[in-house]
Amino acid sequence: MLLAWWKREFESSLEVVSCPEAWKVKQAALYLDGPARVWWQDNREKMRAFCEAMELDHVPWEGWINTLNEKFVPPYVRSQLMAEFDTFRMTGSMTVDEYFVRFNELASHVNNRNMLGKHLAHNFERGLSYAILFKLPPGDADNLDDVYTRARRAERILKLANEVKKETGEKRKAEQDQSGHS
Repeated sequence: MLLAWWKREFESSLEVVSCPEAWKVKQAALYLDGPARVWWQDNREKMRAFCEAMELDHVPWEGWINTLNEKFVPPYVRSQLMAEFDTFRMTGSMTVDEYFVRFNELASHVNNRNMLGKHLAHNFERGLSYAILFKLPPGDADNLDDVYTRARRAERILKLANEVKKETGEKRKAEQDQSGHS
């Protein structure tokens, strides 16, 4: 989970400085520490040679992150995170945004994330609260961003409906109190 946080923070920083794709790994590698730094120093040339053989001009960011994940997140932790991902549901007072953030944290540990596409969107939709699912407007259930956007819209509709219901209830109560005192 620390690696997922580190990746998110770095991607934000790299985006702010408009870092070219070819420089991302070089920039991030400067901040590796401990065993990860030693691993990179020992494997940097092998990885570059592999990329050259594949006719790539740089080490791809996602591939590098996936390799770090496999190397430094123990298998039993990855297994636990994958199991949590498969069963993860929106709970209690969790907002759609909070659910989306945790969902993506867990999804970052799933093997072959690029092959998941529809599976990610379906898992996300399946884990939404029933209240939001019932208000979910129609749309593309195969696209995670679309499902997320529609879920946020459904959440806003529910919130507005609850506010109206509360106001109506308070208004009725006030009317009943007035008619009871007359």
